[in-house]
Amino acid sequence: MDIPEDSSKMGLKVGEEIPFIEVLYGTMILSGKDGAKVIEETVSGTIPAFVDLMNYYISTILGCVNTHFVNAHGYQDDNHYTNAYDMGLITLEAMKNETFRANSKTITYTINRTNLQKSKIPVHHHKI
Repeated sequence: MDIPEDSSKMGLKVGEEIPFIEVLYGTMILSGKDGAKVIEETVSGTIPAFVDLMNYYISTILGCVNTHFVNAHGYQDDNHYTNAYDMGLITLEAMKNETFRANSKTITYTINRTNLQKSKIPVHHHKI
């Protein structure tokens, strides 16, 4: 699935070389759907393989019974659903990861220059 135009993005470009940790920060802080696609493909090779892995993990390992993911970036899809209890299980597991904990409390972050981005990019959470 291509990322819809109204989605939030990091602004990644094809051929851009960027450290994985910076993709993680940009994805979480900016809700960057392009970053989520990079994570899917980096971890599992393809987006469908990553989605299969996510669904397997949350159901078999975490015990989620009312959740099904279609993508890692969360854009609306009729087959993409969860509930509060399952999200609690997922969050408890995520909070065991030091990188996730550090990322989730970060308000601002600076993405360093890349081969295609000649200046640093400060990113920050937007207040709703």
